[in-house]
Amino acid sequence: AVAVSIPCSLVFADDAKIPDGILLTHNIRYREGASRSWMLDLAKPAVQTNGPRPAIVVIHGGGWIEGDKSSFSTPGVPTPGNIIDFAKLGFVAVTINYRLAREAPFPAAVADCRCAVRWLRAHAKEHNVDPERIGVWGNSAGGHLALSGAVLDCPGEAADLTKKPHAVLLAYPDITAGD
Repeated sequence: AVAVSIPCSLVFADDAKIPDGILLTHNIRYREGASRSWMLDLAKPAVQTNGPRPAIVVIHGGGWIEGDKSSFSTPGVPTPGNIIDFAKLGFVAVTINYRLAREAPFPAAVADCRCAVRWLRAHAKEHNVDPERIGVWGNSAGGHLALSGAVLDCPGEAADLTKKPHAVLLAYPDITAGD
């Protein structure tokens, strides 16, 4: 995976409504099980193309203890990384919730993020996604999870490249190089 860190100066979802030509679906379950956190929102262009589209998974920050996917899927909320903006640019974009630290300890959130990538790859045909062009975007703790999901193998998890993205974009990531 390729990792890039940039300042947040992307386009914004500036209207309080979903733009014409964009389909937005809320609360799609990306993983089976008891956790209510395993949900995603999906935005995509309504117009089909001749070929599949690139996709991006957006991971919210919040210090691993708070935050919600809705901050990246609500029209009129000027958040860099809003999936509506990515859809306007031609991407299929999802934003996910994951188990926060109070619900499950590390590396549960990393595993959840990778399950969301695997879900998107498994549903690529249904959503017109190119499974070979899936990236992740995360801000703050979400940037940490995006990078960790791309480079770490979680204990007890089989090495499975279908869970890993092809590109990583970090916005104000919470990462430390060490002492």
